[in-house]
Amino acid sequence: MIYPEVYDNTTVQFSDIHGFAEVMEAAPTPFVTIAIMNTLYGLCDSVIEGFDVYKVETVRDNYLLVSGLPVPNGINHAGEMATLALTLRKDVGMLIIASSPDAKLKLRVGINSGSCVASVVGLKMPKYCLFGDTVNTASRMESHGEAGKIHVSPTTAALLEKIGNYFLSPRGPITVKVS
Repeated sequence: MIYPEVYDNTTVQFSDIHGFAEVMEAAPTPFVTIAIMNTLYGLCDSVIEGFDVYKVETVRDNYLLVSGLPVPNGINHAGEMATLALTLRKDVGMLIIASSPDAKLKLRVGINSGSCVASVVGLKMPKYCLFGDTVNTASRMESHGEAGKIHVSPTTAALLEKIGNYFLSPRGPITVKVS
């Protein structure tokens, strides 16, 4: 049995790819669909390997990532995630899909920092999961974000300002439901 564990200093990222649904619909066969998914996952996974970031989950073009666990990394979790998001945004934007060569893919990212609970849940098909307001807020940051943009919470922005070397541009007020 694995017990839930609280991690106080993490950064969570949700991302999806604007335009990806259209690319998938244009795929002429299921085999092409699988090839497209493998291309996307291969690109993203190879980029993620270069960072202190753990891939929690992927569903189609949606990624859930976390930094700062299981091994704490000070405040570097925010910088690791921000730099990763910048790299993925660039690389996904340059991706050319053979069956949809004119498609312009744009990454939409939501990032939030804070505490979360991590645990393996389920017996038949165990799965590593994250829980808490930090996770929920990161999800809402992504869903309220804009294609091609990295939307960070005020908590993450404060950490990035403390780290330095990040240019942050205020988006203006938006309403994001927090539980």
